[in-house]
Amino acid sequence: MKKRLLLLSYYFPPDSIIGAARPYRIANFFFERGWDVSILACDDGSVGKDPFYDVSHLSVARVQISSLLRWINHAPKNDESCLWKGKIYRAVRVFLRNILWPEPFSLVCKFLEEKGDEVLSENRFDLILSTALPFSMHRTARYLSERHGIPWVADNRDLWATSPYRRLFIPRRYFDCIYERAVLKDAVLVVGVSNAMVDHYVNAYGLKASIRVMNGYDRRRARDDQHLQSLITCGAAPGKKTLEIIYAGGLYGGVRNPAPLLMAISQDKDLYECVKISFYGSENSCVNQWSREYPTCKIDMFPRVSKSELQVIYERASIFLVILGNKDFENGVLTGKLFEYLPYGKPIIAIAPDFSELGKLVNGYGLGLATRDPVKISEYLRGIIDGGESLIFDPPRELSSNYQIGLLYERISTIMDNKLICLS
Repeated sequence: MKKRLLLLSYYFPPDSIIGAARPYRIANFFFERGWDVSILACDDGSVGKDPFYDVSHLSVARVQISSLLRWINHAPKNDESCLWKGKIYRAVRVFLRNILWPEPFSLVCKFLEEKGDEVLSENRFDLILSTALPFSMHRTARYLSERHGIPWVADNRDLWATSPYRRLFIPRRYFDCIYERAVLKDAVLVVGVSNAMVDHYVNAYGLKASIRVMNGYDRRRARDDQHLQSLITCGAAPGKKTLEIIYAGGLYGGVRNPAPLLMAISQDKDLYECVKISFYGSENSCVNQWSREYPTCKIDMFPRVSKSELQVIYERASIFLVILGNKDFENGVLTGKLFEYLPYGKPIIAIAPDFSELGKLVNGYGLGLATRDPVKISEYLRGIIDGGESLIFDPPRELSSNYQIGLLYERISTIMDNKLICLS
């Protein structure tokens, strides 16, 4: 008899958003190993759809979210022609995010629980797996696990209670940590994407059944190596390559700052004549500020584009850029953007300490360079321009999503084999 998995995720394909990628990989991995997989997701109507994803083999049930939650989660961005309106929007959103406890997404829990009860009453399920953020996916999974007597695994793509990116009134964090631990302690396994996350769950929360499962890259892509090796030459420096460094995504209001890279380029004529940096979907105010601070750097700014358009841009890129903030917390962050870049086999410059988890990964696997030292960045770029550094590589298998999810699957299988939980 086939085993059945119920997977809870706020976003799920064809939702075209990064938060849908990991749940889709997990669902497919279990399906390919003979499981019947059902998905319980939300339809918040604010993200585009990507036809690239095939979900025909999966049973996907969605619940509508409230208009209030949709507004809180996707309020209009700041209108430069009316700055005060944008400030009011942001202030109201921050206020609502603080008074709606434990988080605004809890508004959808009741509907998820009702739909989950309906799905679980129709068939016997062996395992519930919730993937967050938002953390309310775990709250719903715990409810369904207790009500129906089904083991539950909590997968975390990001920290919630202790994340510095959440703008909260100070007392909130204390209560959020208590709440987070109270929910996660009932899971048979807690998953984090970095060693720092797992250490937090084990040491701060006492959740010994924890495991690291990195995001991983999707698959190897066919690359146009001939195109990469025949990059256009720079008129100011005959025979040298012109490099385009790509950064795609938000900058968290400038918390993720490429200053070391910009300093390296701006202080070297050969570099600022042969290197340009393109930002896609980043905050205009941040990019404009850096353009003013480093006028010799070639900096281009583009709006957010679709996934298919982004793939074309990634194929064209010479180098990818990943940035961490300066706080100690960031040293334990393994941003999913790294794994989004890896399939394209291009060098990665990570603005991060070499002792950080990201730095150890990039430098240890020879994926590029991780440092905050402008001198080292300058030397690395010169090596590429002069032909001493490779522009292409094959990403290691152990960083693939299949390998990483395989670690999760093996751990669940071990729990089953040891009869710590009964999945039959």
